[in-house]
Amino acid sequence: MARKLFISYSHHDADLLGELRVHLRPYERSGVVKPWFDGFLIPGDDFDREVRSALAASDFIGLLVTPRFLASDYCVDVEMEDAIRRHQAGVARVVPIIAKPCAWQTTSLSKLLATPTDGKPITKWSDADEAWHIVGRDLANAAGADAPQKASVEPPVAMPRVSPEPARPVPALSFRIPSGRKPTDQDIDDFRHAAFERIAQIFDLSLTKFGDGMSGRFRRLDANRFTVSLYLNGSKAAGCTIFTGGDFFGARGIAYNGSDDGRTSSMNEELSIEVGPQGLGLVPHLAKAFGRADSTPMSAEDAAAYFWKQLTQHL
Repeated sequence: MARKLFISYSHHDADLLGELRVHLRPYERSGVVKPWFDGFLIPGDDFDREVRSALAASDFIGLLVTPRFLASDYCVDVEMEDAIRRHQAGVARVVPIIAKPCAWQTTSLSKLLATPTDGKPITKWSDADEAWHIVGRDLANAAGADAPQKASVEPPVAMPRVSPEPARPVPALSFRIPSGRKPTDQDIDDFRHAAFERIAQIFDLSLTKFGDGMSGRFRRLDANRFTVSLYLNGSKAAGCTIFTGGDFFGARGIAYNGSDDGRTSSMNEELSIEVGPQGLGLVPHLAKAFGRADSTPMSAEDAAAYFWKQLTQHL
């Protein structure tokens, strides 16, 4: 099956996008990659929502990096930062494509292996077609590779009953704050999004364990929401919506709604972000308020297990 490639670029670099599409076309035709960029949108679409949704659904991300790209607030603050969070969460691979000389090594992309070779800008090659050929080949190789730190799962548990412990990707997400420093708003937002991506990954993986009449469906609605539905012998047995960044609930944490209708106007539990011995973590807000939960901040993996238990407690 073709892997979904999200292409992030500045509209000022439409000519470079055209060259990239030309060199991806053989891999697209052979079913290796399925590129997506905002040119697929039609008049009347909600641009931001559709872009974020496509990014969230992608298997890997190509960033067409130029001075114009780095100067664009939307390219950097929305698309690139969301891409990096998904990369760090181990759910998607990010490939920087260095098209023109620019200060990309001063950004978070500096830690990633760029294409073409040695991150040499395409416009600096004596033969641009050779550079684009390398880019196309590298993206095709990325399509066939696992996401960074790809999760592994535990052996299946006995069915048809659902285990209260979902699959656990390794290594665990770590988000330490230097001793003595108060976490910034950016620290908290970065952790919130990375933790949400890890929880989504764990739920998605956990549904592969079912058998003997139990089945499940994972749906990623957009960058900030996903739903899970559980079925027993074809009849719906449970469902939930997990979301972050809502207008009220989940605005600064991660919320759980015991319905799979995708709505964020209500919730049954919300995890707030606090600092613990291991760095930033998640604390159940409602259970804590009623004295029914340990106040020690949980990891993203433990938070997934906490939500999973709520989903499966009546099965």
